[in-house]
Amino acid sequence: MSAFLFSQIFVELTLNKLSINEEQKADISILITHYLLLITYYFRAAALVFSLDLQTLFLSDINNYFR
Repeated sequence: MSAFLFSQIFVELTLNKLSINEEQKADISILITHYLLLITYYFRAAALVFSLDLQTLFLSDINNYFR
């Protein structure tokens, strides 16, 4: 399930329980969706950096092995 689809489902379930008008629901929906997507992109970036660190470590180990 994509992060965007999950965030939309989460937002709809959350906002249906609140007693606010539709305009406020739309504003809150956009805000929550943006925060969830921001968190998702943060974790993707962190995973990419971790992956690159592992590759660098692996390559340095190989270089040290063949010296």
